[in-house]
Amino acid sequence: MATDARGVDRSVDIARSRSAEAAEARGRRLAAAGEWSEALRALDAAGPWSCAEVRAACLVELKKSAELFAFAHALVDAYPQSWTAWYAVGCYYYLIGKSEFARRYLSKACGLEPGAGCVWLAYGHSFAADNEHDQAMAAYFKASQLMPGCYLPPLYVGVECSLLNNVSMCERFMARAAALYGNAEGGEAGEVGEGGEEGSGAGGWERIARGVTSAHVAHEAGAAAFAAGRPEAARALWLRALAAAGPADQLSPCWAATLDALGHASRALGRPDEALRWHARALALRPARAGSLAARGLCLALLGRERDAADALHAALARDPDHVVALALLDAIVDRLDAALTEEEIPQFPFPAVTLAPPPEQEASERDLTDRELSDMSMSMSFD
Repeated sequence: MATDARGVDRSVDIARSRSAEAAEARGRRLAAAGEWSEALRALDAAGPWSCAEVRAACLVELKKSAELFAFAHALVDAYPQSWTAWYAVGCYYYLIGKSEFARRYLSKACGLEPGAGCVWLAYGHSFAADNEHDQAMAAYFKASQLMPGCYLPPLYVGVECSLLNNVSMCERFMARAAALYGNAEGGEAGEVGEGGEEGSGAGGWERIARGVTSAHVAHEAGAAAFAAGRPEAARALWLRALAAAGPADQLSPCWAATLDALGHASRALGRPDEALRWHARALALRPARAGSLAARGLCLALLGRERDAADALHAALARDPDHVVALALLDAIVDRLDAALTEEEIPQFPFPAVTLAPPPEQEASERDLTDRELSDMSMSMSFD
């Protein structure tokens, strides 16, 4: 009987370990697909300490700084010699905007585990936050060497190339990221070549739009295409991103940026009414966002609805009083409304009409008498 009990306990432990491993694998897969909330729930099912680096990345993406601080503090107390503990600390400082402190702790994590590619990715993010593009690209290239099958390093290299106005290299790395993501999903990335050579040239953005299957890659490629002066290609890429993100009624609030971007592309293509609908959808996901309200005000102004535009811009400034676009646009709209008001349209106070009758005419004898009296009065005053 004791032997049977030990066998049952062992089988239960094996089943639990397998379920934990399955939860960890599911969490990693969801995080790789950008489903951060679902990945975090899967890791919670696996255990509080499972996949610490993936959990830290999920907390960064979800901007849960308080939870990340508690998690990193517990990791350092429990496992001070583990690179994941100091990686979590570096992620926390990166999340709160202290890039120098983030690099300090990421360097400690890299010293404990030089082959951790996610540490080099975080390094690149900390440099990119300080607009140090060359150092960021060097860190991303190192991460690409350590993570040869991951699409994230070439994606971020493409973003940095876009910020440096290197359009051709940006297309190549975006195509590379799309191809790697397609291969990781077990399919082909459309017409996008493995090395990205097919992505360069006049139709590079269109080829990426036809082949990309990752919502995040499509979004970043759309931003790069829009910055390169290709609003039509950017619109196609952002539509592809929304299609890959999921059903329209189940979109996460993080995709409000893509909806706003589609509004900007539609406005650049001369379709302000369509742009207005995109911005309305973005506001439905993230209500009262200053950028969305300012963009809505611009579309209303282009449609000739200056008063509605002024209301939208006032709402944007109520959320962000220093919003530069809203301030400049509101001044222009107010000047235009003032110029439209002519003197006849300015309301006046209703003064009553007054009619004065002329004085009655006096007879000749009365006028002579009055003149004589005035003359005598003046003489008497002169003698006094």
